[in-house]
Amino acid sequence: MQNQNEKLKGFRGTISNVDISQLLQMISFGEHSLMVKVMAGGKEGVFFLKDGQVIHAETNNSKEGEDAFKEIALWEGSTFEISPLQLDGIPITIAKPWEYLALEMARLRDEVESRKIKKVLIVDDSTFFARQLKQILEEDSSIRVVGIAGNGEEALDYIEDEHIDVVTLDVFMPVMAGDTTLKHLMLRYGIPVIILSAFLEGSANHLFDFMRLGAVEIFPKPKGQDNISQYGLELRRLIKKVATAKVRNFKIWRPPKEVIANLTSPVPYSVTSEPLTVIVGGEGSHVDWFRLPLLELSKKTCLIGFSTVESEFLAPLAGLIEKYKGIGVRLSKNEKENIYSNSLNLLSAYRLWNFSVDDDSLHVTSSSFVNKINWMETVEQSILGLAEIFKNRLFIFCLSGGEDFSERFLKTVSSNQVTFLLPSLENLLLTDMAESVVVGLPGYDRTIKGSYQGLMEELERFKTPSC
Repeated sequence: MQNQNEKLKGFRGTISNVDISQLLQMISFGEHSLMVKVMAGGKEGVFFLKDGQVIHAETNNSKEGEDAFKEIALWEGSTFEISPLQLDGIPITIAKPWEYLALEMARLRDEVESRKIKKVLIVDDSTFFARQLKQILEEDSSIRVVGIAGNGEEALDYIEDEHIDVVTLDVFMPVMAGDTTLKHLMLRYGIPVIILSAFLEGSANHLFDFMRLGAVEIFPKPKGQDNISQYGLELRRLIKKVATAKVRNFKIWRPPKEVIANLTSPVPYSVTSEPLTVIVGGEGSHVDWFRLPLLELSKKTCLIGFSTVESEFLAPLAGLIEKYKGIGVRLSKNEKENIYSNSLNLLSAYRLWNFSVDDDSLHVTSSSFVNKINWMETVEQSILGLAEIFKNRLFIFCLSGGEDFSERFLKTVSSNQVTFLLPSLENLLLTDMAESVVVGLPGYDRTIKGSYQGLMEELERFKTPSC
């Protein structure tokens, strides 16, 4: 803070790295008359003090009075510009003493901090594993395990008396099995659920049933060779993402009675033919793949999919898509391989992929596995290679996902005239990825919002430019 004003009582200057309640206390004890402008992450507000008492506050989103002051008080990382108060024309919208306002700010901040702590219920019949899991989760101070239930009945009884943000659910349990428990959790409480399971051979269909019934994510139980420290980082990050899932958006997907068995032989993709569509599926997206008209889409565009499904479940997921959607699914490994038309080229979001064109064919090579926590950075880097090749013939379709596209990525792909296609947010469990496009590209006329069918309609209108 700088330069005490000689003519007017108060201070003039800029101050940061201080809590607004501390600032209010300092100003009010001195009975100063000041105007305080507050700035935080693009938000702006101002409040006025006369003889140490707050008399008026307003924000740039048209709030005034005590409501405006409470909103300003919750902003994080604020910078304050302070100048002497000129009284003329300032309305009096706040009559309560500064002591009351300081206490109210403290209460509001406590409520916000309390909401940041994710309350987890562990449901597992292994007492040893449950205790190990509790220890792993509570290494993060923003996660608190509030209970352990040995079966579904115990879990439901516990939820009756306690607010829960996330349930980790075992598959096989006595008294009430995992699938029955999940149905009750979805119908009665709408609580986000993570299935914690050993990915045993032949269990893919069973695990898929949990996803189509409403489980937001599946995650493996730790194996003997796992790095427990890294495992914990990945699981804790997932817990905090899943806690924000809009479970009420979920609609059960029912497999068709008739399954298309005859798959078309794959054909190498010609880069001068149809457009290319990249589908990105993040957290909570695993059932989204089955809602898409993949077979119909493959007749209009080449399809590349990035999925955050666990590596152990990727091949079974591909098999289920083939079974229920009637489209061939190609899984690439790390050697140089063709990208195919009339197929879904499904790639793990946990690998960095490099694309190249050779003799009019598109090839893909994986360079390495990456940290799961940084999967979005890896997907962005992979897609940027495609944007350089295809420019305005590239479409990006977002499924559910709890990570944001970066500002740098959005700016780069938009400069290449890439088209984003977004489903209705009401169809997604986690809307962060899709919303980041809306926020990051305001007014961008190559962003199409609508239903999944909107993707088909946009591709129908697309005309391949002459080369």
